[in-house]
Amino acid sequence: MGVKMSWKTFVLEQTVIRDLKGSRKDNYEGCLFKVFEFIADEITHIRLVDPANLHNMIEIPESTRYFLKNAAETSLNAQSWDRIIW
Repeated sequence: MGVKMSWKTFVLEQTVIRDLKGSRKDNYEGCLFKVFEFIADEITHIRLVDPANLHNMIEIPESTRYFLKNAAETSLNAQSWDRIIW
């Protein structure tokens, strides 16, 4: 069993929306790996803005950012689905 992480749903939703904007969403596996790649490449420095309040930055603690980056990289290198779901 893996380590549990805490990532607020709103932050997750905004991250996925930002990555998949303009992409086809009918290939679930492709979308999932695209999001993993985005998290692995961008999560440590991404700046997310609350769409309901453009003056409000969405905070992601630095430790969470690096945990997510590592989890996404691990998922991208996994050989089976049971190692991907985190």
